[in-house]
Amino acid sequence: MTGVSIIICCFNSEKRLANTLYHIAKQKITSFINWEIIVVDNNSTDNTITTAYNEWNKYTTTANFQVVTESVQGLAAARNRGVKESTYDYLLFCDDDNWLCENYVSIAYELLTNNPKIGIIGGQSEASTDSNTTLPKWFNAVSNSYAVGKQCNSSGDATSRKFLWGAGMVIRKNLYSLVHKKNPSLLIGRKGEELSSGEDAELCARIILLGYTLYYDEKLFYHHFISAERLTKTYFKNLIQGHKKSYDLIKYYWDYIDYINQPKNVKWEITKESIYRILLSFLKTQNFNRKYYFLRLYLLWKNVDFKLANSYEKIVNKYKYITQYT
Repeated sequence: MTGVSIIICCFNSEKRLANTLYHIAKQKITSFINWEIIVVDNNSTDNTITTAYNEWNKYTTTANFQVVTESVQGLAAARNRGVKESTYDYLLFCDDDNWLCENYVSIAYELLTNNPKIGIIGGQSEASTDSNTTLPKWFNAVSNSYAVGKQCNSSGDATSRKFLWGAGMVIRKNLYSLVHKKNPSLLIGRKGEELSSGEDAELCARIILLGYTLYYDEKLFYHHFISAERLTKTYFKNLIQGHKKSYDLIKYYWDYIDYINQPKNVKWEITKESIYRILLSFLKTQNFNRKYYFLRLYLLWKNVDFKLANSYEKIVNKYKYITQYT
């Protein structure tokens, strides 16, 4: 059914959720747009569920509202639960600290409805803090790591960037279900207090491999509330470590995307060289150029039953003997 399902995944979100729901309740929705809000509680130990109901009961909207629980820890699992409970064709992943502009839902709806080749859309954000907190001097230089700022120089096709932030991301439900049907996400996203990441980049890569585009629109604006404890150098260091860990897998997707965009003659030359290198690797360990990563990704994407693996590290390690790239 055509409409927008807003999915908010929460872990101990009591202090952040009220403002997020306030801005969602203030959305200016055209009467013909169906929409709903699904809050997914991912094993919170605070009053997240009570806060969600108490806050939403303050408002009168046309949207259906529900809170569901997901016992499997991790953002990927929480999102999957939200998607399972959703009614509509477009999914808006709103973090518990995202304050969406009043036209966010309607703009996203129009973009996806009028552009069938767009698989995922994203926007820009501005950092906000509480009255007792100021952004550190170093923040502007690293703001993109916090999903703050512009993702592109201007509105338009963002496929060449290869990823969009998960914060405020809007995706077609049928594509989300398709890319996870046989191959569950290898990156689980944030798990409790752990700052693992990369699930959004992996999702974008899979959508691109299906032949759809990414799109960035500056009109999709939101404030990203950042609490004081997330503005320390220790937190930032852990955040970057999470990004780097996920990149160990994401780079294979990106290299494969680069490969499939090459002319046929270039593809053939790379394929021949890759086969030669693989055969040689059984005789002697080699250090290979990154252009051959695509073949390992091909093996992972096409032939591996991801359900048999507990983590993406195990999958990568399983195929080290084939290509010896790391």
